[in-house]
Amino acid sequence: MKACISIPVHESADVAIDQIRNIRAAYGGDAFVVLHRSAHFRPPERLYGNRDYNLYDKDDVFVNPVSLPTEYHRGLVHVHNANFRFAASVADFDVFVLHASNDLYVRKGAASRLASARNACMLREVRLPSWWGWSEAALADPELRDMMRYAGLNTVYHTQPEGIFFEKDVFLEMVAIIDRWFEYGRGPRLPREELYYSTLAPKLADSLSATPLVWSEVTVGGKLDSDVVRRIREQEGELGEPYDPLHIYAVKRVERNYDEPLRRWIREAMS
Repeated sequence: MKACISIPVHESADVAIDQIRNIRAAYGGDAFVVLHRSAHFRPPERLYGNRDYNLYDKDDVFVNPVSLPTEYHRGLVHVHNANFRFAASVADFDVFVLHASNDLYVRKGAASRLASARNACMLREVRLPSWWGWSEAALADPELRDMMRYAGLNTVYHTQPEGIFFEKDVFLEMVAIIDRWFEYGRGPRLPREELYYSTLAPKLADSLSATPLVWSEVTVGGKLDSDVVRRIREQEGELGEPYDPLHIYAVKRVERNYDEPLRRWIREAMS
């Protein structure tokens, strides 16, 4: 089982490299990373002479040669889809995993989880009235309505995107449907990576887990700290809905600062 991990990067190179090393520690040889660089990302080889910092010479890291525009609240569906298309053209894999650049793994074993579950995302029905601030725009999104009509779907779902994963063939179908109607920059402002995949998943995936790989403070409205990391590593204690402690392997949001204390603690724990 080989995982392809998609990450949009837009901060300093040392943080991106720290995340890649974290993924290597978590997966061993069972995963590779595909990066999408924002326009503001500086390639590491321009900063460091040490070969360990040169992403382009690693066989487990692929850098998408296309840098697409990204804009606040326009979402990252187009970025992850582009990463998938590029990765599929250069390497073989079984499962496609979405991550953010401020995620870090805090324990090993995720590869076994991917092999057993194969597909995972939250299915939170979008309806009005709703606590989710994007509900009205999501239900009115004409491109999403076209996708749903084509796929024979009636319910809109949203999910946290970090740590969701799908079999390669399932994600290939998702990309084909999304590409048919979605055009970046058109339609309402929406975090579409929280909508499109989860809405299509029940139709395309034979089985679907509700627990992604990542515990997110955004989802539970809590605060990521060392106690949360400890509970995940020891697989004990409550993590909040909808998280199953047995199936959480990573956390969000870790500050994008190489020397941030929690990031340093995780780095040492995973070494």
